[in-house]
Amino acid sequence: MPYLNAKPRQIPLLGKMESQNVDSLPARIYNIFVTVQYLNSHAQKSIKEKNTRMEGETNR
Repeated sequence: MPYLNAKPRQIPLLGKMESQNVDSLPARIYNIFVTVQYLNSHAQKSIKEKNTRMEGETNR
């Protein structure tokens, strides 16, 4: 088996170093989930701010 002696590699994700090896697929899936939640919350906030500005302009 070629990856028994494989060394874990370091990859940056959201500013944290996450050890990656054969057993860390659940950790990768969790990190992707957290990243998507983070981006979605910021997108929702941006959409709300944009809609609030547009409503203010139409009420003038």
